[in-house]
Amino acid sequence: MIAVVLGLVLGPIADSELMRAVELYGSGTFAAFFTRPIFIIMIIVTVAAVVSPYMMKRVKKKRSDQNGST
Repeated sequence: MIAVVLGLVLGPIADSELMRAVELYGSGTFAAFFTRPIFIIMIIVTVAAVVSPYMMKRVKKKRSDQNGST
């Protein structure tokens, strides 16, 4: 419930600030964000956070399969 309220409150603020940043630095496109190192780091961290649970599950399953067959 708290996450929904937080999203409803902060969502419009984040959206307006993103659009403001695009207007200031990106000439109307998001391409300027890809040239900044902090953006690339944030993308890498986000992808790692999304992919890591699946990878950990696969590693755990592989280890349990190897231990069960020995």
